[in-house]
Amino acid sequence: MFVTIHQPEFFPWAGFFNKILNTDRFVVFDNVKFKLHYFENRCRVMLNRQPSWLTAPVLHKGKGDQSLCDVLVDNRLTWGTKVWKSLYFNYAKAPFWGDHADFLEDVFVTRQWDHLVELNLHVINRYCDYLSIPFHPVLGSEICGDATGADLVLDTCRRAGATAYLSGKFGKEYLDEAAFKAAGIDLVYQEFMPPPYPRPDGSPAEALSILDLCLLHGRGAIDYIKGGP
Repeated sequence: MFVTIHQPEFFPWAGFFNKILNTDRFVVFDNVKFKLHYFENRCRVMLNRQPSWLTAPVLHKGKGDQSLCDVLVDNRLTWGTKVWKSLYFNYAKAPFWGDHADFLEDVFVTRQWDHLVELNLHVINRYCDYLSIPFHPVLGSEICGDATGADLVLDTCRRAGATAYLSGKFGKEYLDEAAFKAAGIDLVYQEFMPPPYPRPDGSPAEALSILDLCLLHGRGAIDYIKGGP
């Protein structure tokens, strides 16, 4: 069983989907601490021909160190409609806008989300389905024990039945390779180096979110995602 583990991100970039594509089971690390101003509640898109952040606001003041599974979307703000309008004005002429417009309007205008993880998994599921990527998530909050740090990763792999683990490249800095070997789990590091994808306006390609990639290249985005591990 080839396993990978990752926090559920908000419209992740292609490398996130590359990990799903190349493994048998994806453990959603929803039981780790939420990091504000990171990819868990924001993503990179092109606005006014500049790479920009698209953010889902969350309730965090007075919450201390929250686990991801406990983070609530801040619905006191009319953020969804503003995001939808921004995407419309910047991407409505994109080649594959028609594939995604109804989904995006549903996410940002029609629905109201309580938990950030629920929103993120809905988005991830949709793009896996769109790109025909098998996605078999397991929630870390349902299977993980009390281990912490690098030990949590190894313990989660054991509980998920891993015989191999696909880590991000920075795992080399903190994972105990000897402990994985002793546990009988092969440790593989992702080396995702996709080629830049062209933009219709000729502006330089950026490693932006799955939203940007699919709006520009549709289901052909899978070729870009396959550029690893």
